[in-house]
Amino acid sequence: MAKAIIPEQNYIAGNWVTGKGKEFWSYNPATGGKGEVYIEADQKQVDAAVEQAAIAFETVKKKNTTERADLLESIAEELEVLGDELIKVCDMETGLGQARLTGERARTCGQLRAFANLVKQGDWQQARIDTAIPDRQPLPKPDIRRIFRPMGTIAVFSASNFPLAFSTLGGDTASAIAAGNCVVVKAHPSHPGTSKLCAEVMQRAILKNNYPPEMFSMVQGVSPEISQAVVQHPQIKAVGFTGSTHVGRILFDLGASRPNPIPVFAEMGSTNPLIILPQAITTNGIEIAKGLANSITLGTGQFCTKPGLILILKNKNSHEFVDYLKNALESISIGHFLNSRIQNSFQKDVEKTAALKGIEMVTSKDKGGKLFEINAEHFLQS
Repeated sequence: MAKAIIPEQNYIAGNWVTGKGKEFWSYNPATGGKGEVYIEADQKQVDAAVEQAAIAFETVKKKNTTERADLLESIAEELEVLGDELIKVCDMETGLGQARLTGERARTCGQLRAFANLVKQGDWQQARIDTAIPDRQPLPKPDIRRIFRPMGTIAVFSASNFPLAFSTLGGDTASAIAAGNCVVVKAHPSHPGTSKLCAEVMQRAILKNNYPPEMFSMVQGVSPEISQAVVQHPQIKAVGFTGSTHVGRILFDLGASRPNPIPVFAEMGSTNPLIILPQAITTNGIEIAKGLANSITLGTGQFCTKPGLILILKNKNSHEFVDYLKNALESISIGHFLNSRIQNSFQKDVEKTAALKGIEMVTSKDKGGKLFEINAEHFLQS
């Protein structure tokens, strides 16, 4: 039996509305089971979200630092009030487990409160007053004043691997609000139900603190066109993104190609090269290999801090170290990928790497971390 479509899943300018775009499913990556049906926003709904936020900004930018801090603290409080409901829904969409998600919620609330405390201090605005000297010779000195001011409406793109701390109410949203901006969130399609709950939190916090409801919107979407519409809207003033290098580069190029280019603050994936010197291998090779294996496979390798390139000098101990690392990797049972796109991308990268000249796959376990070995000459040619 087909599941009913979840109505009113997009929060646009203070109202819950049903999307007018493409249907997509939520998905449990741990079990492979489908969840609820959602409908993404369309171009007109994105436009409405951004345009109403621009109007709300005229009020939001006048809020003092105490009012901004109160809003951030209310968001954290409302997020905690959700209790087990948030953890349950988030686990169904990510399979990350109660312990990990409970800890991540605490981290998210900590981020919100940290920004609230920072806002109260005020020195982050870097106010400077350079008073005039009108009778200075040979030329008068003008009065010059400077202070950081809010930009307008910020687009925030949620991350797949941190459904709370780097998503709807994560660090990018918190920092934008702390600086006095409005926010339009493009929810990650891997956790639409979690994003909806978080948007409800924001809705209650906004109401409690007498902010204009239009200052925040959350649009659901799986199509690249929705992301493009958000970034290229002329009233979006900056973008915050956490995710892959590929998608981050696309958003960066979209922001740079606008008639009025905007900054795209992107935290993207990295190869994270690591150099291990011969003496370290000689004295502590086994422990280094174990630590590396744990870091490589942490979260099924879906952390941006994962080591991806290990450089060692070839000597009498180097092959032994590669064996240590191989055994350590094959002893670890990895979890699941957060969505099918990541899984497919991983498999393609493994196949692409295996096809390089002079490279050898060292590990043999089907489901586990992959370790390849290549000499410097072939590496530089690849």
